[in-house]
Amino acid sequence: MVVIRKAERSDARVAWEIRRSAISSQSSGSYSETELEVWTAGGVTEGFSDLVERYFHAIELDGEMVATGMIGLESGKIDAVFVKPTQMAKGFGRMMLQYLEKIAVAA
Repeated sequence: MVVIRKAERSDARVAWEIRRSAISSQSSGSYSETELEVWTAGGVTEGFSDLVERYFHAIELDGEMVATGMIGLESGKIDAVFVKPTQMAKGFGRMMLQYLEKIAVAA
């Protein structure tokens, strides 16, 4: 079963891993190795956890988080849509974007 929900602070570790793995698997042709290392270095910080708690939404498939998306309602900006590499090309990115667009329109 697919569930889309507001992310919680406790989701930060999984959200970080989805972000890191999505960037690593899909961006090598667009960015240098150095840029990718900088973009994916480190780990979950308090700042990232704050972002997850405040702005992130998650898609779960059978209880497993498979995608995240971030929206700043103050700016109206949809940002940071990432899908777990093993779940790419299954419509989860589009699903998240459509979900975030509905939130933006309703705000």
